[in-house]
Amino acid sequence: MDIIIVGGGHAGIEAALASSRLGLNTLLITKTIDAIASLSCNPSIGGIGKGQLVKEIDVLGGEMAKAADFSTIHSNILNLSKGPSSWSSRSQIDSNIYKQYMLNKLNQEPNLTIIQDEVTKIILHKNTNLIKCVQTKSKNIIKCKCIVLSTGTFLNGLIHIGKVKIKGGRYSESSSESLGQNLLNMGFNIDRFKTGTSPRIDKLFIDFSKFKAQHPLSPINRLSLHSVNSHIPQLPCYITKTTDKTFSFLQKIIYQGKSPLFNGQIKTKGPRYCPSIEDKIINFPEKKSHQVFLEPLSTNSAEFYLNGVSTSLSANYQKYLIRTIKGLEKAKILRLGYNIEYAFIRPTQLQLTLETRKVEGLFLAGQINGTTGYEEAAIQGLIAGVNAARKIQNKNPILLYKHDSYSGILVNDLIHKGMTEPYRILTSQAEYKLVLREDNVVDRLIHKSIRIGLATYGKILNIFYIHQINRHLKTFILRSNKMYENDYDILLKTLIKSVKLKCMKHVNFGCISLSAISEKTGIQIKQYIITLKNNLKLSSDETILLLTMLANLKYSGYIKNIEKEYYMNDKIANVKIPFNIFLKRPKYMSPAVYEQFCRFHPKTIKEAFQVDEVKAVILNILASIIKKNI
Repeated sequence: MDIIIVGGGHAGIEAALASSRLGLNTLLITKTIDAIASLSCNPSIGGIGKGQLVKEIDVLGGEMAKAADFSTIHSNILNLSKGPSSWSSRSQIDSNIYKQYMLNKLNQEPNLTIIQDEVTKIILHKNTNLIKCVQTKSKNIIKCKCIVLSTGTFLNGLIHIGKVKIKGGRYSESSSESLGQNLLNMGFNIDRFKTGTSPRIDKLFIDFSKFKAQHPLSPINRLSLHSVNSHIPQLPCYITKTTDKTFSFLQKIIYQGKSPLFNGQIKTKGPRYCPSIEDKIINFPEKKSHQVFLEPLSTNSAEFYLNGVSTSLSANYQKYLIRTIKGLEKAKILRLGYNIEYAFIRPTQLQLTLETRKVEGLFLAGQINGTTGYEEAAIQGLIAGVNAARKIQNKNPILLYKHDSYSGILVNDLIHKGMTEPYRILTSQAEYKLVLREDNVVDRLIHKSIRIGLATYGKILNIFYIHQINRHLKTFILRSNKMYENDYDILLKTLIKSVKLKCMKHVNFGCISLSAISEKTGIQIKQYIITLKNNLKLSSDETILLLTMLANLKYSGYIKNIEKEYYMNDKIANVKIPFNIFLKRPKYMSPAVYEQFCRFHPKTIKEAFQVDEVKAVILNILASIIKKNI
């Protein structure tokens, strides 16, 4: 085999599809084939920051967005009351259809083989740090050139439900103990995090009359550029709140020492932005109620997921807890919630390619790197799978940076910052978020997508072509006058005309003023465009372009400054940093920046831009000094 992928979760799927589609003989080894693409937590794809990740996966040639669109049962766009840079798509999906879609895609790949087994050991060539083979639980020895480890929560996983502790990577699935010890013996710095999931309840015992319904968008909001219309029925989600009774019960249980999170049983840290219901009671004692979202798992299932009620309480306490919530007084639990502690490898031991520094040919992706979330796992799997394939093919790796994508932010944060809690992507983490929007993902990543060679280019290149119109706007922005300053209708109709004609020479952009859109909120812009799309029959491509043009007009000054600071010409970006820079701190470099330089040893100015604490002005000085001394 060329490449072995260990684990059939969201990271493993993207890694396996990427490497096999790039022509490498790929083997996916998973504990349970039926569990491939399982949604262990809530049944949704996308969200704040995550929607951007999914669209980047799509443009780079991954499968997650298409699978999500194929199985969507409720779509939405979050943060519409804010500006375009904060808009994030989110889709509730049918978990059964999603799993089957992904399994079908894997089975259709001629270069991909799937076996049900467990990798217990990675073996290196004698006296080297080079991958040789893996050994499985069935004592099978399989040679390979590269390995992508995407073990999720299975590495030394321990499940907690009240006092009950079960070794497992997911409920009813065993953990990987031998592999964890093997990695420790190889010298990796390993730590532990925890995560949790909420109970699933039977919809037949829910009083929906007490809930506020959340209806899906119409028409359906799509995550992928390639998707076709799905005929799956669209379903509402529901919102309710915990009660005073919930608060009193949980407070009593916690102070009696019956919560594993607070009695010392669970010692590890979980994701800050997805806290358990017990955490909420302790951390926000002044808040007597918390929102609970009821999300259907499937169109043909009775299960509802209780988003916001993640817990590790015992079965009896979970039952009582749920029945204190308005509308759930007679609720019946189908699957218990639980917390799980698991091992992960500190990601500061990785390169930007997601290959480990310690073992050549070993790539890590997903929760094994300390992240949390389906989308974060999937993009890591795609990057690892692509770079493992390119390593074998002796091609230069594909690197993503914090100025061109949320994917680049994620990878750079993991490698350069590490973490003290499970890492989740958020729009607030983007230093250049006004440039990193959902609407311009094609513009940002098309060139890297072409280099990778996985994407279906027909639609992507068409959108890229019409996006080029919007680049010409920069020439006209400074010539705006007061003629239509307060006439938003004329501004939009002028932009739509340019979109329809796809030719700048037919439009007088001298009359467009930035102030015409400065007072419009995101939700007004979005609603207006939806109305125009329906009335003027704009295609999806044209709607995306219209959004991009509006956003670029609004943020033009900021984008211009970013281009000056970050998008350096190739001569500066590719300047090589000599090793003697790391021997003594230069006067113009602060101790914090110098410490980061010594830690990561960037080889070029472009690499140095990705290091935390390093600013453009310092690197411009450094580049000038290096060039003078050459």
